[in-house]
Amino acid sequence: MVAKTFREEPVGGTHQQVEYLFPNVEIDGSKLITKKVVDERKRKLESDDAEEVFLRRYVSKEGQMFQSSTNGEFSVRFFDESHIMEVTGVNHDRKSVRIYFPEGLQNHCTCVTEKDGVLYIDSISNSFLLYSVKLPFALFNEDNTEHYDTSRFFQQQEDYGIRSRKPLLLKSLKGQSNELVLSLCDGGLMKLERQEKNGLFLTSLFSDPSYLTSLKDRFFSKDKIASMPHLSIHAIISMTNFENHLLTVSVNQTLKKWDLNTLTGTEIKFDSDKSKLDTEPVTRVCASGEFFITFCGETIYFWDQNFVQVFSSKIPDIGLWSLKDMAFRQNEGQFEVSTVWMSGVSHVVKKATVNRNGDIQWSECGTPLRMLPPLTVHDYERAVSLYSVPLLKAALSIFSRHGGGGNTISEAISSQLRLYTNHSGPDYTGYAKDQVEAWSKFEGICQELSRQASACIGSSLSGAQIYILTGTGVSTIRPSTELEKLYDERNIDGSNLSKLMFTIDRFTQQLTNRARRNIVSFMEEDILALPHYSQGNRMADMMNVLIKEVPKLAYKKLFDSFNGVYNLLDTFDDLAAVMDTSRGSIDTAYVMCLDALVSLLLIYNRDGDETGLDKNRVVRVFVRFMNHFRTFTIARECAFQQGERYGTLDNFSETRFFEVLARLPADRAAKLTRFLNTDRPSRFVKGLILLRMGESRKAKRCFFEGEFPSDDTLSHFGLPARGQDSYYEYTSKVIAGLGFNELAVIFASRVTNPDTACLINKFRYALAARNYDVAYYTAIAELKHKDNVAELILDMAKHQPLRLLTYPFTSYHPLVDAILASSSLPNKYKLLYAWRVSREDLKGAACALYEQLLTVKQGIDQGMSEKKTYVAELYSSILNVLALQGKDDAWFVSNGKVHTLQDVENEHSQWLAGMVREMKLVLR
Repeated sequence: MVAKTFREEPVGGTHQQVEYLFPNVEIDGSKLITKKVVDERKRKLESDDAEEVFLRRYVSKEGQMFQSSTNGEFSVRFFDESHIMEVTGVNHDRKSVRIYFPEGLQNHCTCVTEKDGVLYIDSISNSFLLYSVKLPFALFNEDNTEHYDTSRFFQQQEDYGIRSRKPLLLKSLKGQSNELVLSLCDGGLMKLERQEKNGLFLTSLFSDPSYLTSLKDRFFSKDKIASMPHLSIHAIISMTNFENHLLTVSVNQTLKKWDLNTLTGTEIKFDSDKSKLDTEPVTRVCASGEFFITFCGETIYFWDQNFVQVFSSKIPDIGLWSLKDMAFRQNEGQFEVSTVWMSGVSHVVKKATVNRNGDIQWSECGTPLRMLPPLTVHDYERAVSLYSVPLLKAALSIFSRHGGGGNTISEAISSQLRLYTNHSGPDYTGYAKDQVEAWSKFEGICQELSRQASACIGSSLSGAQIYILTGTGVSTIRPSTELEKLYDERNIDGSNLSKLMFTIDRFTQQLTNRARRNIVSFMEEDILALPHYSQGNRMADMMNVLIKEVPKLAYKKLFDSFNGVYNLLDTFDDLAAVMDTSRGSIDTAYVMCLDALVSLLLIYNRDGDETGLDKNRVVRVFVRFMNHFRTFTIARECAFQQGERYGTLDNFSETRFFEVLARLPADRAAKLTRFLNTDRPSRFVKGLILLRMGESRKAKRCFFEGEFPSDDTLSHFGLPARGQDSYYEYTSKVIAGLGFNELAVIFASRVTNPDTACLINKFRYALAARNYDVAYYTAIAELKHKDNVAELILDMAKHQPLRLLTYPFTSYHPLVDAILASSSLPNKYKLLYAWRVSREDLKGAACALYEQLLTVKQGIDQGMSEKKTYVAELYSSILNVLALQGKDDAWFVSNGKVHTLQDVENEHSQWLAGMVREMKLVLR
C-alpha cells in the first residue's frame, strides 16, 4: 500500500474581477462581439436550468496553471463552452481578469507564456482563428489604478494551414512566447514564430510524411481510430523540450525526437506493446536537465541525454485511474516525479522520489476525511453554508423540483408548525424529524454538485509547490502531519499507535448518529461548564447515555481488540502527545479526539478488574483528551464562522481565536464567546463583542471582572504586558475606537501614573463624550497646556455654551475672552456678553452688545423689518448695562473708539426717530 504522506488543501481568497471583450474583426462571417451580445448571452444563460447555469457559468471543464518566473502562479480557466476565459493570480492580492470571446476556443489549444512583464495567452478558436491576448502583470495587482489602452491587449489572425489540417495540441517551444509548436490531427507538427514587428505568427511545417500518410490510412489502413476517423494514430498527444530537441509521443506510442534546427524527426527505439494510447492530450513525456521520462501503460521510463533508457518503475495502485498530468524535476541529487490521476470527476496525486540508482519510493494524498455526519438541523445548516452561493442556488432549485421534502427549509417557522398540529397540539417531534430529513436531502444535492465541480482540470507540478486546478478553485499539496499520517494509515498493520487507531475506528463506525449526538453534546457541555464535581462522576454520567447506544457485540469486540495493543494507556498517552505537537487538519484532529474519548469512556465503564487498568489514570488520560477536544471544537467553530470549509490547526491558536472574534460580525462572534475562559484577557474580548452589539453596561462589567493576569499571559494574548496601567490605557483606546468614548474615559481615568500621551487621549475621549468635568480637570490641572484649554473652550462653546459659564477657568480669563471674540460661532456675541457679565466685566459686556448691534445693522434692508426692532432692543440693553456703572465709568471701547452713555442715548434716539418716520409713511 502506498504511504499517504501529503494532503491536498484548498487555497482560499476572493478576487476583484475585471472584464474585457475581445474586439472581433469579422472573418469568414463570424459574429461581431459587442457588450449587447455578451449581455444577451448572459440573460439566456440565466434563463436556463439552475443546474445547467451553475455548471456552465461557474464550473470550468478546461483550464491550466502557469508558473511565472517572477510573478508567481496563475490559473487560466474557460467557462460557458470556452466562450469565457478567466485568468487569476493564485495570490490573494491579485485581480481576476475575465475575457469574453466571440466564439468558443478549442480544447488543448491554448498556450500561456511570458515575456518582458507581459502574460501571453495564445488560443485557437472553433473556426480555426488564432487569438492572442497580452496582459501586463501589473494589471493583476489589486492596488493598480493605471488606465491601459486595451486595444493593444488583443490580436487575431487567420492561417490556412491551421484551418485545413485541424489543430490538436498547442505548446510553447523552450518556454518562449515567440515560438510555439502545434500538433495536428493528421500527425503533423507546425512551428509558429511570432514576428516582433506586428505580433503575427509565421508558420512552418516540420519535415515528415504525416499528411500523406493520414490520407492513405483513411482508405487503406486498418490501424485507425474508428470513433475518430479524422484523428491519425500518428497524432502527437504529448511533447516537451529537451536540450535542442522536441520530444513527442503519439497515439500509437511512438517516441520521437525532433531537431529544432532542421525540423526533422527520428524515432527513438522504445520497447512497448505499441497499443494505442488514450487520444486525450496529456503529459506523457517531460524533461529536467539531462534526463527525461516517458509514461505508457502502468510504467514510467527514465532516459538520459543519449536517449538511452536508464531504468523504469511501475506505478502502484493505479487500477482504473487514468493519467491527467505528469511533471519531473531534479532536487538535491534525486529525481521527483509528480502525477495526477483521474477517475470520473475524482482525482488523486501521487509523488515519487527516485535515487540515481533507480530506487523509488511512492506516496500519495491522504484519503478524504470520514467526518462526523450531520446530527441536527444546525449541523446541516452549518454544513451547507460553506458551499458557494451559486451552488446553493442550483441545489435549492433541484431540491424544490425533486427533493420530496416539502418546503420546510424555506418556509417561515409559523407556517411550518401549522402543518404539524394534531388534536394534542403542535407535533414538534414530527416537525424536527422532517426538518432533518429535508436538510439531509438538500445537503446530499450540495455534495453531488460540489463533487461534479471539484474535478481536476489542470495542475502545476514542476515547482517545489504543487497546485491542483479544479472546476471551481485551486488546491495546494502540503506534507501531512504526524497526526494526519496516523489517521490516513490507521488501517495499516504497523505500529502500536496504528493498531490503536484501527481498533477505535472500526468500533466507532458502529455507533449510531444518536449516540454520537448525545456524547458530543455532553462533552461540549462539559468543556463549557465550570467544574462542579469530579471528572470521574462526569464520565459515569456520559456513559449512562452512551452505553445504551453501543451494540453489545461491538463492545465485546472492542475489548478483544484492545488486548492486541501493547500498554493500552501508554499508547493513548502517545496519541495525546502527537496531538500536542502535530498540527494539521482541524477535522482530522476533532474526529480522532472524539473517537479516543468514546473509547476511554467505555474503558472507564468496565467493571471490576476486567481491563486491569488504573481507573484514576484513565480519568487523567480522558481529561487530557478533553482539553484537546476543547481546542479542536473552538478551532472548528472558528473555521466555520469564517466560511473555511477546510481548516488547519496550523492557522489556529488562542491568539488567533481572538483575532477571529475581532473580525467577525458581532452576532456571529457572540456565538463563539461561549468558549471563552473567565480570565481577564477573555473577559476583555467578550466585552468588546458586547460593545459591538450595543451592550455597554454588560461590557463594562466584563472589562473589570476576572483576576488580573500576569504580564506573560497578557503578552500571549497580544495585550500590553506592563501592569494594570497599560491594560487600562490599551482598553480605553480600543473602546474609543468602537465609539464608546464615555466608557473609554472611565478606563483612561483608572491609569494611576499617566504620561502625557495618555492624558491627551483621556482629554480627547472626554470631549467626544461631552464629559466636560473630566475634560476641564485634565486640561487645567493635568495637562496645563494653552492649546488643550483652547480646544476645550471652543468645544464647549459649540455644543454646550451654558456649561462654559459654570467653570472658573482661573488664570485663563483673557484666553476665553479672546477665543470667543475671534470665533465664528453664530451665537458668539450672546455667549461673549454672558461670559463677561458672569465675570463682572460690564464694559466688555456692553461692547459685545454694541458689536452685535453693528453686525445686525449691516444686514437690514430698506423696508420695515423685525431686525430694526431688535436693534432698538439692543440699544436698550446697552443703556441698561452702562446705567449699572458709575457716571464716570459709563463708557466702553469698540473698534478703537470710545462710546459714552450719552453717545449711545443719542444713537438710540436717532434710531427710534427713523423708525417713527418710516411708520408714518407706511400709514399714509
